[in-house]
Amino acid sequence: MRVAFVLLAGFSLGTGAFAQEGDDFGFPVPINVQTQRQLLSEAFPQVDNSLKKLDSLIKYRRDLELYRVTYLEAFNESIDQICRDLLIVEARVNAAAGRGDLSPNEKSNYDYRIAEERGQCSVSNKSSSRYYRLYDQFMGIYRDEAASSRDRLNSCYASDPCRLGQE
Repeated sequence: MRVAFVLLAGFSLGTGAFAQEGDDFGFPVPINVQTQRQLLSEAFPQVDNSLKKLDSLIKYRRDLELYRVTYLEAFNESIDQICRDLLIVEARVNAAAGRGDLSPNEKSNYDYRIAEERGQCSVSNKSSSRYYRLYDQFMGIYRDEAASSRDRLNSCYASDPCRLGQE
């Protein structure tokens, strides 16, 4: 029992010390693009063929809009949040450098990290940002599907058999 307590206390103290030494000024966790791509792919709605054609198209269009709001806009918000968090990190780094807690070399390294991550979340760097390229790719798929499904729905409304649920 005594050994377990000593090990637990030693582990806790070691962890606390590490957390203070490893303080990274609150840098935001970068978005894992591969994981995000998989999430966006898996969440993309599918046409429900078990319903009548008109009902299926209406449900699909509703699901597309929910996907846009739930996944695409949430992803865009995550990207924007990184840039907002970087402003706080930058202020903390500058304050630490101003107090003399960081060497010029350390400050330079943090400034570089901030600039690199800001390049990924800034709309002005949209063409080179891996985050925005992924967002734009899925937004393009969404737009294509929304337009296509709108055309299919309009065609269904124009067709008596489809509109009356005979297809």
